[in-house]
Amino acid sequence: MLPIVLSCALVDSVNPCTFAVFTGLLVTTLHTIGRRRMVFSGLSFTLAIFIVYLLIGLNLARTLAIYPVAKYVVSVLAMSMAVIYCSQR
Repeated sequence: MLPIVLSCALVDSVNPCTFAVFTGLLVTTLHTIGRRRMVFSGLSFTLAIFIVYLLIGLNLARTLAIYPVAKYVVSVLAMSMAVIYCSQR
């Protein structure tokens, strides 16, 4: 089942709206922080989209519904990552 979920996540991650957001992200980061960090930002954005679709395919929503405290753990983790990323700039 995992190969099917991985392939579906890969196919589903090709989204026309994502291309617009991705292009805006790349142009903004190229202008503000340079080419090297632009490449890192683009790769991390693409990887994040793939991981989210993969987790959705693995029924993360159902897991979060079963364990209500899990949504708080995920929220704190996401906010911590954002603070760490912003503090590096």
